[in-house]
Amino acid sequence: MATIVAIIDGVQNTVNTAVDMYTSPAAGGGTRITSFTASLITGTHTYRVFVGATAIAAKEIIPATGMRGPENDSPLGIIGHLVPAGEKIFVQISTGTTITVRATGTEL
Repeated sequence: MATIVAIIDGVQNTVNTAVDMYTSPAAGGGTRITSFTASLITGTHTYRVFVGATAIAAKEIIPATGMRGPENDSPLGIIGHLVPAGEKIFVQISTGTTITVRATGTEL
């Protein structure tokens, strides 16, 4: 049975690298992303989102997206995306602890 869960809940990256934020359960049928929000309070920064087994092999889902605070971004390109079983969501932020990321998904 599919369950809607908070897959990323208010996480702020601390480095300018692709950081593993969520892993789809290996035993399931993947995770369908139902919502995604990036929030910036002040400044001007960018973020990118990747999905894959490793950061190196991950495919870019959201290209570098500029934000100017205060601003929330809810990119439609990731909504409905299927994260395959055992694969991860990686988020890269231009400057650490600047953008807060939240997402929900349905684990299949």
